[in-house]
Amino acid sequence: MSNTARDLLSAPPALSDQEFAHFQRFIFDAAGITLADSKKMLVTSRLAGRVQHHGFSSFAQYFREAGFEVLDMQGMDIDFEKVQTLSGTEVYRFIKKMFLANRSAEGIYILGPAWRTLDIIEPLEQDLGVPVVHHLPAQAWEIQKRLHVNQPKQGLGRLLREIP
Repeated sequence: MSNTARDLLSAPPALSDQEFAHFQRFIFDAAGITLADSKKMLVTSRLAGRVQHHGFSSFAQYFREAGFEVLDMQGMDIDFEKVQTLSGTEVYRFIKKMFLANRSAEGIYILGPAWRTLDIIEPLEQDLGVPVVHHLPAQAWEIQKRLHVNQPKQGLGRLLREIP
């Protein structure tokens, strides 16, 4: 893997501000809980234990061993509380720039519930030629699958347009 996420410092691994921001978004997506920046050390210590328990030297290695190939993982330079102020066009430009720097990517995952993405998923897929996944359409897809419902939706990307 030539363009994998950079390895982090080892023994114990440090969690960068950017990685912590991704965990903040993940916890918010999963549980609706907002983690304050002051919780970074708590999260780092909990994850560091898992990473060290399994003998990994970095968080990146931990994720690779879990089966993920990450070509790039970057957040926009904006406070978490201000994400909702970004326009879809700004998010689109950022994602496209990241993809063009990693053209071998087979798909794009957009992390975070506050990003204005529903109106840019379809254009990103058309322009970049890869599937784009955001948690809202993914949840809608999962709910339909679990309920054995098949109601494709146009304009929200391939996932909902081509429900099997």
